[in-house]
Amino acid sequence: MMRSGVQRGCLWAALFFGLVSSAAWSHGVRNDIRVDITPIAVEGLTVELHQDAFQPQLVVSNRSGKLLEVLDAEGRSFIRIGDGKAAVDLAAKAYHLSRVAGGGNARANTLSATPRWRTIATEPAFGWFDSRIATVTLDIPYAVKQIGREMPFGQWSIPARLDGQPLEIRGVFTYTPPPLGIAVSALESTTAIAPGVLVQLVPGPVPALFLRNSGDKTVQVLDAAGKAFLKVGADGVWADLDSPSWRTASTKSLGSDRGWKQLSRARSISWLEPRAAFTGRLPQPMPDSGQLNDWQVPLLVGRERIALRGHNRWMKRAAPNAKAGPVRLPE
Repeated sequence: MMRSGVQRGCLWAALFFGLVSSAAWSHGVRNDIRVDITPIAVEGLTVELHQDAFQPQLVVSNRSGKLLEVLDAEGRSFIRIGDGKAAVDLAAKAYHLSRVAGGGNARANTLSATPRWRTIATEPAFGWFDSRIATVTLDIPYAVKQIGREMPFGQWSIPARLDGQPLEIRGVFTYTPPPLGIAVSALESTTAIAPGVLVQLVPGPVPALFLRNSGDKTVQVLDAAGKAFLKVGADGVWADLDSPSWRTASTKSLGSDRGWKQLSRARSISWLEPRAAFTGRLPQPMPDSGQLNDWQVPLLVGRERIALRGHNRWMKRAAPNAKAGPVRLPE
């Protein structure tokens, strides 16, 4: 039985809303908890906490001239940052669990009591998703919710060593009451970005982008550093499994494969795109409606660089649990 274009569009939208919602929750999205970090007063050492759309991420730059070691719950070092590089212990369970948002895989045959250090970056900087700052399983005390205003309700800490001396990376979990509205992402760029290339966006906690390429030029999706992590062309869809951007964007469980891998022979792909989500602080007082921020996702179509552009707009609702109203999908 043939479906009309409207029916196919509704079915496509329903499938993608389900995909985005389930994938986002499995990665640990929480709109009611913010992770805050206490500044560390060490010259040359910067420890930041990025409020990633999936899970908070710790990012360290260490130019202090001293070696920083990050320890697991048992006191074992699994990350070393300093001496002009960053290294990880491939035999430590904590490293494997911190590789991707929501927790990676730690296969027993890769673990050992004997460290197996590998340099992973040729500069003294590294970022990881530490389970000790994950929020998906946290319970907010009933009394805190009843107060109904933003306030800290718990502490977190990660032990470390700097030049052999104990150091603690720490902070608090802060309850943020649900706002009377929602940030909705929209694509401003035309959906037909190049001959034979179609891009569509589906809003959600973490928006999804869908790309179909029937043209004669390969399309590459670039990360923040301008490096490709996804390619769609005549030979199908390829992804760089080593790329942190692809590990964040993938809607499927990742195995132990490394490097570039062909995902399918089809010429279309969908992925979660945190760059199209709103992760900043909402303005106070909140407007009835208004644009919150602009976003862009860089692509290469053949050798031509094209930026997908969009924005997030605030949509007010009558109550925290009320729906914000219909969202129009790209045509």
